[in-house]
Amino acid sequence: VFVANPALVVAREQGGADVVLSRMRHPSRQLEVEPLARWLRAHGLQPMPLPEGVGYLEGHGDVLVVPGRRLLLGGHGGRSELPALRAAELLVGAPLVPLPLVGEVFYHLDTCLALLDEDTLLLHPPAFRPEALATLRDLFPRLIEADPLEAREHLACNAHALPARPG
Repeated sequence: VFVANPALVVAREQGGADVVLSRMRHPSRQLEVEPLARWLRAHGLQPMPLPEGVGYLEGHGDVLVVPGRRLLLGGHGGRSELPALRAAELLVGAPLVPLPLVGEVFYHLDTCLALLDEDTLLLHPPAFRPEALATLRDLFPRLIEADPLEAREHLACNAHALPARPG
C-alpha cells in the first residue's frame, strides 16, 4: 500500500498540520482511509473529510507540498479530480497550482514529478499538458527531465528527496 495516498497532510508554519482525508477512486483503496484517519486522530491531528460531491482526491499521490513555500502542486486527470483538489485547497488554506496530467501510465502526480528541493523538480514532461509544463517552468528555476525509458518503465520520478542535513 502507499501510505501517503489516503490523506493530504500540510504542515502549518506555527506547528501542527492540516489534514484532509482522501476519497479514493477504486473500492480496494477506499478501505485504507479509515485506519489512517484513526491513527491520525490518535496522534493529535484532526483529519477533515472532503465535502460531498467534489469527486476524488488521492492524497499525496496527486498533491505535493513545495518545501519552504506551503504551496500545493495538484495533479488531476488521472485519479484525482480538480473540484476535489480545489476543496482541499480551501480546507488547508494553502494555494493550489493545478497540473493537468495526460495518459494512463502517469495516473498520479507522484509518478511523473518529484520535488527535489524548493527550486528543483525531476519530471517526465510527456506526462503533462503543455499549460502545466509552462506553469512549472514559471515556478521552478531548475527542471530536470527524467530519462524517458526510466520514467515510463520504472516510474523514476516516483521518488522522495530528503532534505540535506546542515554541517
